[in-house]
Amino acid sequence: MNLDLKLWPASALCALMLPGAAMAADFTIVDGQTETMTQTLSDPGDVGTVEAGGTISTAGDNHHAVRMNENGQSLANHGRLETSGGRSSGILSGGDDAVISNSGVIETSGGEGHGITSGGDGAEIGNSGTIETSGIFGYGIRSSGADAEIENSGAIETSRLYSDGIWSHGANAVIGNFGTIRTSGLSAEGIWSDGANAAIDNSGVIETSGDIAEGIDSSGANATVSNSGTISTSGYNADGIWSHGANAVVLNSGTIATSGDWAMGIYHFGADSVVLNSGTIETSGISGYGIRSSGADAEIENSGAIETSGLYSDGIWSHGANAVIGNFGTIRTSGLSAEGIWSDGANAAIDNSGVIETSGDSAEGIDSSGANATVSNSGTISTSGDNADGIWSHGANAVVLNSGAVETSGDLAYGILSEAADATIGNTGTIVVTGAGAAGVLSTADGATVTNSGTIASEQDNALELQGSNATVNLLAGSVIRGGIEFGQPGTATLNIGPGLNTALTVTGMPATVDAGGRPLVVSGGVVAVVDPVGFAAAPSMIAGATGALANSLDRRMRGPVSSSAPSFVTSYFPVAGGGEGASAAGWWGDVFGGVSSRSASGNEAGYGQLHGGAVVGFDREVSASTRAGLFAGGLAGRFAEDNDATVVDMAGIFGGAYARHDAGAFFADLSVTGGVTFNDSDRQVLNNLAPGGIETATASYSGVFASPSLTVGRNYEVAGATFTPSLRARYAGIYLDGYTETGSAAALTVDSRVHHVFDLRAQVETALVDRDDAGDMQRVSLRAGVDGIFHRGDDVDADLLGTGISFASGTDEDVARGFVGVDAAHVMPGGRTFNAGFEVGAGTDSVVTLDLRAGLRGRF
Repeated sequence: MNLDLKLWPASALCALMLPGAAMAADFTIVDGQTETMTQTLSDPGDVGTVEAGGTISTAGDNHHAVRMNENGQSLANHGRLETSGGRSSGILSGGDDAVISNSGVIETSGGEGHGITSGGDGAEIGNSGTIETSGIFGYGIRSSGADAEIENSGAIETSRLYSDGIWSHGANAVIGNFGTIRTSGLSAEGIWSDGANAAIDNSGVIETSGDIAEGIDSSGANATVSNSGTISTSGYNADGIWSHGANAVVLNSGTIATSGDWAMGIYHFGADSVVLNSGTIETSGISGYGIRSSGADAEIENSGAIETSGLYSDGIWSHGANAVIGNFGTIRTSGLSAEGIWSDGANAAIDNSGVIETSGDSAEGIDSSGANATVSNSGTISTSGDNADGIWSHGANAVVLNSGAVETSGDLAYGILSEAADATIGNTGTIVVTGAGAAGVLSTADGATVTNSGTIASEQDNALELQGSNATVNLLAGSVIRGGIEFGQPGTATLNIGPGLNTALTVTGMPATVDAGGRPLVVSGGVVAVVDPVGFAAAPSMIAGATGALANSLDRRMRGPVSSSAPSFVTSYFPVAGGGEGASAAGWWGDVFGGVSSRSASGNEAGYGQLHGGAVVGFDREVSASTRAGLFAGGLAGRFAEDNDATVVDMAGIFGGAYARHDAGAFFADLSVTGGVTFNDSDRQVLNNLAPGGIETATASYSGVFASPSLTVGRNYEVAGATFTPSLRARYAGIYLDGYTETGSAAALTVDSRVHHVFDLRAQVETALVDRDDAGDMQRVSLRAGVDGIFHRGDDVDADLLGTGISFASGTDEDVARGFVGVDAAHVMPGGRTFNAGFEVGAGTDSVVTLDLRAGLRGRF
């Protein structure tokens, strides 16, 4: 914030014309030599040198130590230059393309006595020594020409008013500080530049202690200011970096610290700026913002650390329209009304994926007041002061999205507060508030829409409160609401409950429209109870899956050899008689089998995953020349889990049965009958906003019985030396499930018994590959592919909910076509034992993907 008084005074130009100076071409001041008159380079290209131990010391106004009058001149000072008069620089250059270097000492004490002054274009100025000024307007280095290159790797110190360390007035300047710049006067800035296209880089140390003494002040358009070193200011209104030109780029990867009131870490005033902080910014004064931007179309990003401790000291403060603000690092504030991020420009886009923490009263995590703003949080926002909201939005048509964590602990500190019309609020993360009178989400204006699939919790007030007209709340799968739900104008309000949710919600101001998408719904006594029907498909689905896997195991048994003396692997299906000694002996076998299936959520239906498996042992023997029969028994288990564990059903059971195989030449028929009993435990998660934790578990246990006959017919074909076996299988599963009554929920169900039917028609083609290893053991790998037609029929679920009878489909009444491919392998070893394994993968028109696995061992008695 330097004043116009800093412009080059006419007296300095006139000084080039004054008599009394020693006029010379090249000159050298040697070690031990002291001159008291100005040394002047008078011709273009002249070179001046002051060697170490050499001194030029002048007294009186306008008596410079060295004066360079023409273009292309150069001066190297390794000794000492001293001036004590007004307007007396250590080095004064007026020509273009000057080259000035100081590795010695330059000291000036008069007003406007600069260490180095350059007025020509294209100057190269370097300081690796010491420059000290003690007069008012005594700049360390002053350059007013275009295209200057100024570098300090030494020390520059000024001690009076308006005495900048480096002052640059020309366009296209390149300024670098790799050493130390210290100033202590009013408006004595570390580096000041007002030329367009300037490039300013500090990787050293800049310290200022005066009021209005910025570390770096850049006012030219298109400037780039970079700090990878340290900038420290202690005066009032002394920003670390002040940029007030259009299209500026400000980069900080170092440290900026300010301690005065109204002393910001970075302050930019200009359109189309870019401010990026990957370092550390610390401020401790009142209204000491970490980053402040007042121009339109600003891009502000913090991936480092911003910390403020003064009143009204926001971490990031943006005043322009169309700002893009991102925090990917850490912002911490501790003062009254010191907000993490504050933006009042229209069309702002604010994104926090880092950490924002505030501890003062009225210190919001994010405060957005511009129209059409979008505020997104995927990180953490935490506030601890009263009236310190996590996110405060008060611009029209705002969009507020939280997929991270918002936590407030102060009284009247809302998680999200929206005070403008037509706001859209979405939460897939966590919002937890603990203070008195603090709602999780509060909307005070008309037309608000809140969509939630995360957690919203208020320990002492409403979790959700919408006071305006035409309010809409959408609760989706995964929602947890802990605290009251209130609609201020229920006559125009809408509550939508999506798939994957069971609810027992207590609502104040029941909306005129409550919609559960066709799922069972009861509204009674201020409670909204919804049942998601997907979980009621669990027991039929697991039993059907397990009996199907068992049928595959039986098929493999009946289609494989019972002894190692069988003649050869000449077909996919093996005859049960003939072919060698022991072929008709009794056989034993055992299999373990399992499968997994899943369906992704789609449209109005929740997704789920299912596991089923079991173990079976069996015995068989030949009953005629072409028929073999046996018995089997085993156990099965399964788990069905809806998305977000909305419903989880665990199943265990036992089964037994008989099977037979008949061969008629190339034709064969396999028959099996299975029966069993299951024991089922159901846990249904119920969203209850008044329950501890916001979730209840409705539990029940019930049993069931099932019977499943299966018939397969097929034929072997020899084609070009290979065997192909097409087959058809018809399988039925009849399932009876007991009724039950749930406990543990305000919306517990009483469910009647029901019967379910599954018809499965399978068509497949199989071919086998056979080999014999060096030990004489036989290897068989078969490949198969086919299609299932699966048809579900059965009773609707009849139940009682909140004293109201309801009836709904179980979710398994869809007819499905399913394609599959499978691989089976067998290794036949001497001694009558066979190890076998296989897998099958499939996908159906119901979007269910399945995988079944099997392994077993068989032999003969």
